[in-house]
Amino acid sequence: MKDISFKNHSFFDWLVTGLVWFCVLLNTYGLLVQAPYIGFYFNPSNGKVTDVFMPQSGDLRENDILKRIGPVAWDAFRSNKLQSLFYGAQKGQIYEIDVLREGQPVTVQWKYPGFNSEEFSGRFFSTWWLSFVFLLFGYFTQQFIRPRDLSWGLLLAVNYFLAIFIAAGNLSSSHILGSAIQMRVAAWLLVPVFLQLHWIIPIPLARIPRWSTGLLYAVPIALATTEALQLPPNIPYGLGLILAFVGSLVVLLLHGIFQPKYRSDVYLIGSSMGLAFLPIAITIIITLFGNLPESGPLSFFALPVMPAAYFYAINRRRMGNMEMRASRVVSALAYTALLSATLPFVVLLAANLTPQGSQAPFFVMFTLATIIFTILVFPFFQSYLEQHLLGITLPHKKILETYSTQITASATLNDLLSLLKNEIFNSLQVQQYAFLTKTDEADNILLSKGVEPDSLQVDNILELLGTDHPYRLSPPSREVSPLSWVRLIIPLEVDANTIGIWLLGKRDPDDLYPQADLPIIQALANQTAIVLDNLLQAQRLKSMHQANVDRYETERHNLGRELHDVVLNDLAALLMTLDDNAKTPSVLKQYDSLAQHLREIVSELRPPLLSYGLKLGLEELADNLMERNQEVSIHIRVEGQDTRYGSNMESHIYRMAQEACENAMRHGHASRIEILGNLQPDDLELMVVDNGNGFDTHSMLHMDYLLEHKHFGLAGMVERALLIGAKLKVNSARGTGTQVTIQWKPQK
Repeated sequence: MKDISFKNHSFFDWLVTGLVWFCVLLNTYGLLVQAPYIGFYFNPSNGKVTDVFMPQSGDLRENDILKRIGPVAWDAFRSNKLQSLFYGAQKGQIYEIDVLREGQPVTVQWKYPGFNSEEFSGRFFSTWWLSFVFLLFGYFTQQFIRPRDLSWGLLLAVNYFLAIFIAAGNLSSSHILGSAIQMRVAAWLLVPVFLQLHWIIPIPLARIPRWSTGLLYAVPIALATTEALQLPPNIPYGLGLILAFVGSLVVLLLHGIFQPKYRSDVYLIGSSMGLAFLPIAITIIITLFGNLPESGPLSFFALPVMPAAYFYAINRRRMGNMEMRASRVVSALAYTALLSATLPFVVLLAANLTPQGSQAPFFVMFTLATIIFTILVFPFFQSYLEQHLLGITLPHKKILETYSTQITASATLNDLLSLLKNEIFNSLQVQQYAFLTKTDEADNILLSKGVEPDSLQVDNILELLGTDHPYRLSPPSREVSPLSWVRLIIPLEVDANTIGIWLLGKRDPDDLYPQADLPIIQALANQTAIVLDNLLQAQRLKSMHQANVDRYETERHNLGRELHDVVLNDLAALLMTLDDNAKTPSVLKQYDSLAQHLREIVSELRPPLLSYGLKLGLEELADNLMERNQEVSIHIRVEGQDTRYGSNMESHIYRMAQEACENAMRHGHASRIEILGNLQPDDLELMVVDNGNGFDTHSMLHMDYLLEHKHFGLAGMVERALLIGAKLKVNSARGTGTQVTIQWKPQK
């Protein structure tokens, strides 16, 4: 379908607009002023009298069937859309009206009442004002929707044709000013415009030949011409409206099937059509079973939902921050539509069930209940509509507050990434993303989903960022194929330095990132940048501390090796140089004591069996502790003989178990210690349980508390657990002993 631009036809546009406004104003004037005030209402399709305002004017009754009014026969009135009834009548003039009453012909003398407040009130509180609503939507379309393309022209035509249809329809029963013909012509012209509008929004369903478009317009225009000239075949215009409605629903269904990226717009437009016509359909059904209640015209209030939804769907990508305010209007209209669909039924039911004399208090209570119900329910309705129908999936009111609360609990980088993956990106319904951080050493992919890691190079991506905007909706160069999936680039900056980048791609339901979402996503990124910077700083400090601890352990091992390989050997050589007379019992005793003490120091500095595995090292620890303190029995039961974790890891676990045993003997005065464990490659659990005095563990594992109260042993255990990513638990109470648990699993 060839695109059409209206940008050079402003004079023609305003000429058409002026004619439409003139038609609507003329029909409104005709309804309220010029149309005869005859004192009763009748159904223009069958001549049935539906309401009598002025019973004193004659014996005309409800359900009478009109056959002749003065000199004009009913059949002549029906066939000639320019034939009026009572036109030019004077107040008090007598008309003979032939009616069919309960199957019998009756002639009624009817005094023409002229203007009367009852009939004027009925006309004034009808639906004529809706034509001005569509005029305003047409004006907003003309002024604010850009570009002025084919969708712009079709939406403008729909609003203006509906305005004429409603304005002329309210006057059409009188046949004055050609209103009946205006209504039918507008109805037939709506058919092709309505169908073509749904064919091209949100984007054209397919390219169709120009002759097909010509045929689509030729048939309705021909039928509109026959209506204007009152020529056969006189096809009911209602069939055309039904065809336009059903055909549009079919076209929308095809959009939903073949254009899944735009399903949110399709849902919005289809739902708006249902909301617009459902209340009217319910009102018609109620009317079939009785008189239409006074609240019946409320059902027509739902009609503006349709043009509001079209305006929103076509213009949403260009609204910026106005989108949220526009969505509030659509939500309010949709809620009113649903409410107006049920109110006529409820009011009619209440009027039939409420005893006479108590209806007024009931309606007061009903009104209050409706107001309270709206106050309680509307926020939830609005939130659901914005997220599931309008495609605004971001919970704007809570996500920043929720994220601010949860992000403070992210003690590690893994906690932050888990929060982003499971909460933020999931809430945003982002199905393709990458979270990169740039360090001095390398470019790190912290988090990704649905992307190729080879395409993620921070330096290349930084070149795509503009200097004026913090985000781009897509890569500016279509030639960068590895990044063609990117829809949004968000830099994470701290003190004007980019420390990371969010790349966001496919997003349910339609890959759309509305302008209203962008500042909130940027705010989430800013919070993430601050926490990420702190975590990276903490990680660097942790790495430095780890290096110091490793260097300390290495020095201990080296010292132990020197003592074992040099000092003990030199001491043995010194003993061999002594003659037999010098090797007195006293010297030998001192030599044995010194050698034993050195061996204990060597064992403390570098446990020999730890080099062959953590289990053997723990068994050696238990033997050495029992040799040193004969009053303590230490039992060890550890599974996992051949499991190895690396020298640093095993050294930290060993030192924590050693410290737990030392504390049990030195401070807890325990007589029995158990070392229990299960050493698996992907799961380590070790417990040191004693029957000592125990202690109060309240706040004991907080580093500040431990250092302040000089609990350096426990502080060292906590520090080592943090370095290897293990969990340390201490359960104790006074008089019940102590249980120290070390748990470790490899980080994924």
